[in-house]
Amino acid sequence: MKWNKEAVVIVGIIFFVSYIYNLESDSKMSHQIETQQLNTCRARKQDHCDLIELFHNTCFKTSYRSYMRAKHFYTKEYEDCLQKKIDAFLKE
Repeated sequence: MKWNKEAVVIVGIIFFVSYIYNLESDSKMSHQIETQQLNTCRARKQDHCDLIELFHNTCFKTSYRSYMRAKHFYTKEYEDCLQKKIDAFLKE
């Protein structure tokens, strides 16, 4: 098959739309997890709930992995990371 200009543009558009959809999906998942973690913290009436907002992005990036269509979020890894970051922050 010979690639012409239109085919290259169409494939490029498909990849671009897929990339944007993936970013939106990851962002939505991140927001849901952060909201859930904050709600749990507030329900337990813990003092460090504001620190979850501070460290969420760092811990989410290390505990969320996506490859092709397989997306995995490791809750235990995320919670451990948050706890370590919060403990280190409180010791300072």
